[in-house]
Amino acid sequence: MPSDTSKIVNQNFFTKPPSIVSFNDKYKIGLYFGCGISNYTLKQNNIDQSIYKDSVNSVSKSNKFVTEFGIYLEYRISNRLALKTKLEMVFDRVLLKYDKKTETENLDLLISSIAIPIHLIAQTKGENVRFYALCGPSIMIGLGADEKTKSKFASKQFDILIEFGIGFYKRFKKFFIGPELKFSQGLFNLNGENQTLYTQTINSLYRQNFILALSFSGH
Repeated sequence: MPSDTSKIVNQNFFTKPPSIVSFNDKYKIGLYFGCGISNYTLKQNNIDQSIYKDSVNSVSKSNKFVTEFGIYLEYRISNRLALKTKLEMVFDRVLLKYDKKTETENLDLLISSIAIPIHLIAQTKGENVRFYALCGPSIMIGLGADEKTKSKFASKQFDILIEFGIGFYKRFKKFFIGPELKFSQGLFNLNGENQTLYTQTINSLYRQNFILALSFSGH
């Protein structure tokens, strides 16, 4: 009969049981999923002074949804501070409404991007629950849009966001669960550069997201 020692020796990364987690661990590695409101801010050009004054009355927008998911690595700097970086896929939408002379046209933009947030985490003390606040930049690189949308509105593909949020970690024996509420403000104007009615009637379009997220992590 094999001894307990031989069982331990034969264990590998895939077969060994997860170890007990602690807030004193140097790293957290986990999965992240969030969804919320995509609340772009839009500023209209002075249409009365443009060549489109006989075609369009006004431009407005409606909020849509944003979803993001990915993996993250959190490095503990001290008992109260940590640095968290993620690799995410982000899908956010905005509905642009063009009130034309003859009709109202809705242009539903779906903007998909890869995001790399880098957040500084400040957290409270605690053995089983720790509340935290986060802040930091997020670099976003767009992945493009479908050809039908690009022919009308080709949004810019690079943005840097400033993000703030609050949340907490709940420790279980083998893993952490972390609900989080986050606000993101884009710094770059995403209005498209193609010379069409859809872009030339807009002065600026900035990303704003309110996201409720959940993370699962171990080490």
